[in-house]
Amino acid sequence: MPRKYTRKQLKRPDEFLTLSMRIWAYAKEHLPYVLLSVGVAAVLVAGVWTWDYFSTRRGEKSTAQITRATDIYTQTIVPMESKVPPTDEDGVPRFKTRADKLKAAEEEYSKVVNGGGSIAVAARGMRAGVRYDAGKYQEAAEDYQKVLGSTDDSRIRSVALEGLGYCHEALRDYDKALQQFRLLPHDGDRKYLALYHEARVLAKKGAVKEAVELYKQIISKGSPASLVDRASDRLALLEAK
Repeated sequence: MPRKYTRKQLKRPDEFLTLSMRIWAYAKEHLPYVLLSVGVAAVLVAGVWTWDYFSTRRGEKSTAQITRATDIYTQTIVPMESKVPPTDEDGVPRFKTRADKLKAAEEEYSKVVNGGGSIAVAARGMRAGVRYDAGKYQEAAEDYQKVLGSTDDSRIRSVALEGLGYCHEALRDYDKALQQFRLLPHDGDRKYLALYHEARVLAKKGAVKEAVELYKQIISKGSPASLVDRASDRLALLEAK
């Protein structure tokens, strides 16, 4: 039975489509071993880079910093009475507030961003996700834009385009959000994700008729089932108004 979503849930970014779930696809191609950690609205990839790169001192340091940033981001918030939260057994600090945790993760990723090379591009994309999660939409958008200007890899660009679209949407610049979402790949089933984003933003702009038509197209022809379910519920919400 299809899952039904409340109005409040449908107003949030989609859980299965958030930046946290849009994992950097190229990691599987570039990393011999990869640890994938998924948080809320952030893309986090940590692991060992190619042996040639890892063998250098700079590569070791950058990899360690990205791993530490990921460990920081995935820490559970533990409110405590003491002034200084303890660290876990690996020496990674724990945090009283989500804001403190996000700030620390952003700072750690920032140490890698200016290093150059593929690892710096990845770190910038990860930092963008953390900044989005922290509500720093303009800064996140700037990071995603720089990622787009740093690579021709279609997979990386797809992730960055979607992230940039979310940022403009959060900033209520719906025209720019539409522009980015319409640049997403339209080959095969991937076009339905692009149409879904387009429909959401059109609805926010008040173009309900156009949004309804796109949702109907997704429902009749689209996949995966989770996307069709979301489109069905959003369509029902629009038609109920």
